[in-house]
Amino acid sequence: MFSMFGTAQPQMMVFVLERKAFLREYLLGAYSVVSYFFAKFLIEIVVTLAQTLLGLVCCYFIMDLQSDFFQLWMALFLLGMVAQSQTTLIGCTTTTVKEAMEILPGAFVPQLLFAGFFIRISQIPFWLRWVQWVCGLK
Repeated sequence: MFSMFGTAQPQMMVFVLERKAFLREYLLGAYSVVSYFFAKFLIEIVVTLAQTLLGLVCCYFIMDLQSDFFQLWMALFLLGMVAQSQTTLIGCTTTTVKEAMEILPGAFVPQLLFAGFFIRISQIPFWLRWVQWVCGLK
């Protein structure tokens, strides 16, 4: 969960704060939307790899985890990238940091509920069980 929340919140606030500069540079023809988001995505891959590696190194040896280190690292990395993608979408659809922070729990709390952390999937009503398949945490 640290990879989900730790990588997501900064990413969401960055786009909201950079929106004016992005729109100005886009309108001046400095770059296209695709090139901006592709470059941002490549940078976020490196940052997320480093951030999840640092967090995992701290936890892996202290907790004496028994799973394969690389597989766990890649799972945390992918979870972080999914969370960043969701928060980038939230950041693109809101105009202020306050709005984005208010919407963020609506995107992440259902994932915690439907991933099976707090209640078993069998206890979720049948007509809502399909939500587990769209959760990044599952």
